[in-house]
Order: sequence, then C-alpha cells, then structure tokens
Amino acid sequence: MSPVVYVIGANVQSLTTALLLRRKGYDVTVLSTHFPGDANSNDPSSWSSAQWTSFASDTDTRLKRYDAATFHMFWELAKCKAAEAGLMVVSSYNYSEKPIPSGQAGLWWKTMVPSFQILRQQELPSHFITGGYHYTTVVINVGRYLRWLQSQYLSLGGKRRRVPSRVSIDDMLQDDAFSDADVVLNCSNMNDPDMLYRYKQTIVVRASHIRRAISVTKNDDTYTFITPRNDGTIIIGRIENVPQRTLDNNKLLKEGLQYCPDLLSGQSLNQLDPVSEYSGRIPFMRRNGPRLQNEFKISAAGKTVLVTHHYGYNAIGYQSSWGSSQEAVQLVNEGWAFLQKESENICQLISRL
Repeated sequence: MSPVVYVIGANVQSLTTALLLRRKGYDVTVLSTHFPGDANSNDPSSWSSAQWTSFASDTDTRLKRYDAATFHMFWELAKCKAAEAGLMVVSSYNYSEKPIPSGQAGLWWKTMVPSFQILRQQELPSHFITGGYHYTTVVINVGRYLRWLQSQYLSLGGKRRRVPSRVSIDDMLQDDAFSDADVVLNCSNMNDPDMLYRYKQTIVVRASHIRRAISVTKNDDTYTFITPRNDGTIIIGRIENVPQRTLDNNKLLKEGLQYCPDLLSGQSLNQLDPVSEYSGRIPFMRRNGPRLQNEFKISAAGKTVLVTHHYGYNAIGYQSSWGSSQEAVQLVNEGWAFLQKESENICQLISRL
C-alpha cells in the first residue's frame, strides 16, 4: 500500500509538494478550509501577485539552490503553459533609496536571468533613488496559478478534504479521522513564534498596457511594488513594518504613478478602474530562515507518524516553491524509508521469539 500523506494548507508550497508526492505514488490528501477557485471574499489570490526574484544572500547555498531551480521551472512553464498557469514574462525594474552594494552583493542570480543590467543615474525615476537594476523575469497571477497547480494535482488522483478550521498537527494525531496517516506535511506557519509579520496594502486596477514590474525599496525598508498580471490588471502595493495602514488608496496610487507615470494612459486618477483592495498583516518571513525538516510524533493510537515541516519562506514563497518542494519530497522519502526500516527491525526481533 502507498503511504498515506495529509498536507496541511492549500498554498503554493502545499500544492506544489502534493503534486510532486502524488507523482511519486504517495496517497495524498490536502486539508484546508478554503481551496483555489472558491468564491471567498477573503481569498488572498484576488489581491495577490508574485514575481520571481531571489531574497537569498550570497552565502545561503540552500535558498540559492531552491530559487535557481524555481526560476528555471517558471521560465519553462512560461514557454508552454503561460495562459493557463497565469504566467507572464516581463521586464522588471528594481529601484532603491539605498546604494547598490559594491560588487553587487546579494545579486548572485544576475547571470542566471536574461538581460540583467545595472541602471545608470539618468535612468532612475527620482533623485531620491540612488540605485537600481533591470532584468527579465516571470510574474505570476496567484489565483490562476494556484488553480492550475490544483488541477494538475487532482488530475493525478490527488484528493482534498475541506476542514472547518485550521488544522494543528497535535489535534490531527489525536483525531480518529486521521488515524491512517503515515506522513503529515506541515505547510502552515500556525503558532510558530519565529514568524515575522508585515503590514500589506494593495489596490488592483485594470491597466493592460502596463507590461513591466517595478519595485522600490525605501531607506526605512518600506517596499512599494507594481506588478502586472496576465488578466489585464496590475497590483499596486506597499509592504512596511508598521502595525496599521499608513496611506489611503489615492496616496498609494499617486506613489505608484511616481515610478510608473504611464499608468494613467491619458486618464485622470479618478478614472482608474479599481477591481479590489486589501490591507492587513501578513506573514512575511521566518526568523533564521524557512523551516524544512523532519520530526517524528506518536499518534493517540501509538503509531509513529512522520511530520515534515515546509514553511517560512520570504514574502509568500513563490520564488522558492519548486526547489524547496523538491527537497520536501526528498525529506518525506528519507523519513518514510526510516520508518519502514524501523518496522522491519521490529518484525525481525519478534520473529526471533
């Protein structure tokens, strides 16, 4: 029989790993209160976007490996599945009020992406901006991409189960409904004191003529971004380390116009067509880096269950999702092999009686 795996959550790490585990023959069920495609007003995919860029430092070989593998996967998917997977290849302009470090430290990936170039002073949009660079990357329409991932997983015979609230690992192991679990893949950051949060504000407007991504890092580490999506909308957003909203929507739009003047395309600010908006705290990163590790727990029935933790990636983790999920599958394989070996050892011990 195939090992029974329960996956906590229906985010990008959950669905990517569930898909890869299903391809390996595991019996996989994803557990979540909401799934991609639900008619849910709180669905973050309506106000979210992502683009591939790396947050890995020059010395973090693990994250560099995850991010590189993920870029190559997104790049290949964008060649053949762009429309259905919600992907789009665009130019990205990253500006900073801080000078670009000498030797371009932190930009280890610059030889991996097409057309990387440090911008000259006359190419920067404001006298407050002291540095910037340009490259070609992939942007992700989060809602469409998650629905595509889910469809790939379900087409392989993957299962999903709706649960009434967020599921904790300890509660699962005490619940008879999950007594068949061999493996629990934990892609939830619930109750982790090492998670760090930021305040995010976004507004989605229709602007199909914008085909480039823009981000601006301020001296106070406030992060402003403009990201196009392949449905003709763009997301203008701001992430900052504050407890609550600091800008109204008009001010956020004006800030976006500072860095992308052709956003209006002959319209007035009031004529922009808003689709949705959001403001609230989000998990942003995990202190000391993502958690990707195995542990073993005992269920109420006395069964040893493998728990593989897989969460805590910077931003919402799309930039690392394929590479980190491949490693999560490797951990599951190793942990399950260990449990099988332990079971064989016990059988051999009993046979000697």
